[in-house]
Parts: sequence; structure tokens; C-alpha cells
Amino acid sequence: MSKKAAIIGLGARGVAWAELFRDAGWVVSGFDPDPEVTGLAAGTRGWRRGETISSTVAQADWVLCCVSDRLELMTKIIQRAQAEAPREAIIAVTSRQHDTDAVQGCAIRAQQVVLLSETAEGAPEVGLTHRNAPELRVSVLATLSEVCPAAVFSSGGEPADQFPDARSA
Repeated sequence: MSKKAAIIGLGARGVAWAELFRDAGWVVSGFDPDPEVTGLAAGTRGWRRGETISSTVAQADWVLCCVSDRLELMTKIIQRAQAEAPREAIIAVTSRQHDTDAVQGCAIRAQQVVLLSETAEGAPEVGLTHRNAPELRVSVLATLSEVCPAAVFSSGGEPADQFPDARSA
């Protein structure tokens, strides 16, 4: 894995994820159609702003969709990202309103899509379904543990440590 992340949507959530990935040593590119939304400071090491979704996701291992919770918008972005990103890229969607099945239902390759949300208590949660292979589950949880070492991610009510090798993959 080349450790390249693409962030689509550079509002507060997108910038927070961009900083987490960058601080974990990933190369981060970001895209937002609003020129007023700046993302990370220009010239920040390990960061670049893409001109289009296509150019932003072209080399990404992870694509984070951090846009407003409108399913029709998410659908367009997920499909564009999957059409332009490497086939094995993980597409992570941040949402507080939609469940994993709804988000995966938007995708060309549902098995590569995960949901990032929060529990009622505010703890980070990863939405995975039967569509996601066990290897992808381990990879997702390992990456999130690397990027957010202080967080304990859960999946479907199960703590991340219930997944074998999730922190060592």
C-alpha cells in the first residue's frame, strides 16, 4: 500500500480526517468544489489540493467522502471515486444519517465501501456488512487504528480488538 489518502469535502470533518492521515505519515490530497474552502494550509507538507475529484483520487488507497449527508450527492461522489481510483481503494463515507447498507447501495463495488460514523456516546464506529470481506475488515480497522491511535473503533457493536490482527495488519 502506498499510503495515499484522498479527502472529498474539505469542511471541518474533511480537514480533521486530512490532518489525521497526514500526521500518520500518509500523503493526502483533497478536493472541494468551493474555492473558499481551503482545507489544510497551502504548502503544508504531505498535502495537496486536487483540481477535480478524478485527479484527487487517481492514486489513492483510501478515499474519504466527507460531504453533506445528502444520499444523492454521496452516490455521485462514490461512483466517481470508484470509477477513477484504483480498483482496490477503500471508499469511506462519513455520515450521521445513513446506514451502511444505504451507502454501499450507492456504489459500483459495494464490497470496498465502509461507513464512518459515531455511536450515541460519540465513539467512532465503522459500518461494515456481509459485503465486506474479512480481509478488508482487518485492513480497515488496522488503518484506522494507525491514523487514530487513541480511538477504539467498533464495528457493528463489536470492539475492534474482536477482529483478529486488526491492530497488527
